[in-house]
Amino acid sequence: MGEPLTLWQFCSNIRYVIESQALSQWVQAEIAQISGSFGSHFYLELVQKNEDNDNPVAKLRCTIWARQAASIIPPFEEATGCRLAAGMKILCYIAPTFHEVYGLSGNILMIDPSFTIGEIEARRRAIIKQLVADGIAEMNKELPLPTLIKRIAVISSSAAAGYGDFCSQLKGAGLEIAYRMDLFPAAMQGTEAERSVIDALSAIMNSHVDYDVVVIIRGGGSRMDLACFDSYDMASAVAQFPLPIIAGIGHDRDHSVVDMVANTALKTPTAVAEFISEHNEQLLLLLDELKDRLVHAADSIVSSKKSSIDQLSSLLSVSAKAKCSLTKFKLENIISRLKAATSNAITTEKASVQHLEDKVAALDPNRVLDRGYSITTDSDGRTVNSVRQVSSGDTITTYVRDGALTSVLK
Repeated sequence: MGEPLTLWQFCSNIRYVIESQALSQWVQAEIAQISGSFGSHFYLELVQKNEDNDNPVAKLRCTIWARQAASIIPPFEEATGCRLAAGMKILCYIAPTFHEVYGLSGNILMIDPSFTIGEIEARRRAIIKQLVADGIAEMNKELPLPTLIKRIAVISSSAAAGYGDFCSQLKGAGLEIAYRMDLFPAAMQGTEAERSVIDALSAIMNSHVDYDVVVIIRGGGSRMDLACFDSYDMASAVAQFPLPIIAGIGHDRDHSVVDMVANTALKTPTAVAEFISEHNEQLLLLLDELKDRLVHAADSIVSSKKSSIDQLSSLLSVSAKAKCSLTKFKLENIISRLKAATSNAITTEKASVQHLEDKVAALDPNRVLDRGYSITTDSDGRTVNSVRQVSSGDTITTYVRDGALTSVLK
């Protein structure tokens, strides 16, 4: 056994072997971690995972030095619309290096954006395919929008400028509608966004408020900022939500998977507010038109009925005058007949009365006495017509024309 090497000597030999070989290669890997910013170095940990259980089968620390970052990262972000981030798969050209203290690592010299674009699109297509296979891709789209959108549940970051733009645009549209806009705060980018938006949807369901629609909005951002909206779980929650969802999550170019399954997808929060305003304005215009038509119809009916009433009134007036004339004639005829009948009745009754008076006069006892006759009565004043009515000793009175004689019978 020769003289042993120091650790430094051993590591130097490894470094010499690695760096002396042409080992630089294009490598496919997933970014497990990344840190750094422009003007400084970027530090990454690349990983390859087992396809069956997602466990790492290889790892490598890598660096993008500051002097190379300016020529690698901007072209990548421009082409993909994404920032380098954990979870992203990349195809990069790596030069292996070995340091006596820090061990094996790689210097990333180039990154092929077309590979990442393909990976992103392949993942999106797989998610969309799964949503279709599950039979839920069109569920939210099939929900009809309410006739009037007034009560709105808003999922957004409370501090987002897009949320303020949405509220200002909707309230400033000039429509006389008292909107109810309830904010359900959520993270709208990053690793927490997916769970945060799903939790906000659950909170809306549990609020027991009869909302008309749900609005998911955020301002613009890079494709990576909005990558959470390409999540299967979030898209599934949106697709199956029982209220129409209007999305305005700031994509400038491509639609996210959430856009694809939402009832209505627009580019910006302001566009969402404009859409709701125009939707409601159409209803108000229709109501105004119906009101005008109703007023016109009512006016026509009133005019028609007034004409009928005037015509009927005229007919009634003529008829009433005719009836009045006829009635007057009948009354005058009756009065004339009553007068004649009354006059005849009075004449007849006068004659009857005169006849009775003559009979009464003829029967007047005084007239009998004037003719030389007398009338005898008993003590009780009863007329004596027979001798059998009196007896001896009775007092009788005899009336003659000029007086009375009292006698006692013997």
